Amino acid sequence: MDNELMPSAASENIPFYRKKWVMISIGLVTLGLLSACIMSYLKSRSYTYTDDAIVDGQKISVSSECAGRIVKMAATEGLAVRKDDLLVELDSAEINAEKAKAEAALLSSDANIKLCEISLGKANSDLKRSRSLYKSGAISLAQYEQAEKDFSNMTIQKQMADIQVQSSKAQLELIEAQTQFRRIYSPDDGVIAKKWVSEGDVVQPGQVLYSIYNLKKVTVLANMEETSIRKVRIGQAAEVAIDAYPGRKYSGKVISIFPCTASQMVPMQTINATGDFTKLTQYVSLRVSLDETPSNDISSRFPVLPGMSVEVWVKGD
Repeated sequence: MDNELMPSAASENIPFYRKKWVMISIGLVTLGLLSACIMSYLKSRSYTYTDDAIVDGQKISVSSECAGRIVKMAATEGLAVRKDDLLVELDSAEINAEKAKAEAALLSSDANIKLCEISLGKANSDLKRSRSLYKSGAISLAQYEQAEKDFSNMTIQKQMADIQVQSSKAQLELIEAQTQFRRIYSPDDGVIAKKWVSEGDVVQPGQVLYSIYNLKKVTVLANMEETSIRKVRIGQAAEVAIDAYPGRKYSGKVISIFPCTASQMVPMQTINATGDFTKLTQYVSLRVSLDETPSNDISSRFPVLPGMSVEVWVKGD
């Protein structure tokens, strides 16, 4: 009886870490970690990696080309707009009054030039008659010279009237152009990211009214260490992982490499003239396209938005 119980008792005395299922589990975990390490090593040999990268978008600043009070804001933040959609309408009362005034001035100039043409024709006829009479001795030299002077004066007045008509037309064309500027349209497809003004505000020429991002033209702006940039070439394939969407990968390729390091693009560069120098690793920026951007939309489940943090792997040759 005791002999029958001995194997069971012996198995209970085996340490926990030496049990068969525990050792198999440990072996599988170790194998998995080893495989992951090998894959990571092989990928690091084939890819150039950086996590210093963000999604970069085409920002469009919609501004006013003339001064005026806003009477209508047709778009709100987060709204998708199409090219040539109306965004802002400015008050047109003042410009319409100026247009009416310019139209009246043009009519007056046209009437004045007609009067000048009539007067010039009469002066020309008087000059011809005076010349004939002077040759026959019917009038004096003074009378003939007065007729010449009258013709010369009317010629000058006609030229001035022509100039006035051209000036009135130019003024009217300028006002009509300013009238068109009273309605501001979207220059491209995109999504309203920021509305900077409100209805009733008085805006000035060049003042930004909206900021728009075209989500179908987003790219990735990545910074690579200078020691790694030698492995990167334009046209190389790339993989992108966005921090906001773990487990999702986006494909693309390198479309440009900046011609200088990031430190050279700051407005005020530090010049070391003291000899106290610390060598720092420099970074070179590159731009990566995303193959999925043609279908990128704010209402999609995984929208790719400017400013998102990403990781980039550039596949080597």
